[in-house]
Amino acid sequence: LGAGGTDATAVSGGLVRAFEPDPAAAALARQSLAELHADAHVRRVAAYRETGSVYLLRAGSLSHTDVPAGAEVLDAVAVNRRFGFVGLPADTVGVYERRAGYLSPDRLRHAVLARLDAAGVPAPEPVTVAAATPDGELRLADGRRLHGVVVLATGARTPELLRASGLADGTAVPRTKHIQVGRYPAAGPQTPAFVDE
Repeated sequence: LGAGGTDATAVSGGLVRAFEPDPAAAALARQSLAELHADAHVRRVAAYRETGSVYLLRAGSLSHTDVPAGAEVLDAVAVNRRFGFVGLPADTVGVYERRAGYLSPDRLRHAVLARLDAAGVPAPEPVTVAAATPDGELRLADGRRLHGVVVLATGARTPELLRASGLADGTAVPRTKHIQVGRYPAAGPQTPAFVDE
């Protein structure tokens, strides 16, 4: 829960859906989506908008026990007809969830901070991470060290943090992602959020 502005939470996409091919991730995703659907206040303050979601993958890698309640499994022809995806391999299936969509992580963060403040809970202390180690130690810019399991959403700061942590070279380099975004005008029905494996 940082202070906001230009950090990773402020620019995060906020996709919420129940289907994930990994069972552990799927369990968390289903719980999160159910919590969101059960709380109108959270949906409002987080600016949730329901767009639907379709997850494209090979038919052989999908077990029907992994499909969340209320989702549909569509073959490549149905995915093309309903959503306009062309050129899909014949063995593609799409897991379509009508009740999935997007929220604003930044707005949700500010709502959580406001609720903590109203309850008299001190705001989380903003910290600047100078370096991280594979065993979970964070070295802060002010010289302090924190220990534990951590997840850092560093966005564009990832290369800088890897260099400062001594992890920019060699075989121990953590996996990083580069995300490129394009916006294009489109006609016809709104395209759902999608993942194409």
